[in-house]
Amino acid sequence: MSSILLRVLLFLGGVFAVFSGMKSVFGGFQDAGGLVLTHEQLVQNNHIRFLGGLWTGVGVLFLLAPFNLKYFQPMLYLAFALIFAGGIARLTVMRSDVLLDPVVLASLVAELALMPALAYWLARTAPDRPQPTR
Repeated sequence: MSSILLRVLLFLGGVFAVFSGMKSVFGGFQDAGGLVLTHEQLVQNNHIRFLGGLWTGVGVLFLLAPFNLKYFQPMLYLAFALIFAGGIARLTVMRSDVLLDPVVLASLVAELALMPALAYWLARTAPDRPQPTR
């Protein structure tokens, strides 16, 4: 049961990540509303699209992983660690009004609490792959 639930959560997380990532890839700044962006804003918009592409890639990993947890286990650990690091990076804004915004707070909790929990759950559900012999 635990393995099935983990697989379902990973798959649903993958669906979320792919859709939200693609929204950034094709949408960029959502609040531009037809305004003419400055060159600096266009550069930031381009970075947002790049990050959306990376997030879409994480989503694809989460979509594929439930079908072979053992094979994807090392990649999942890396993804969990990178997402956790991104959550730590959010803290550098040093503004409680931003960090406590409901949208940011939900992401922050997922990044700082859910990712370590998923890594622990994965370790308990899909033991490490056997090491090759020399």
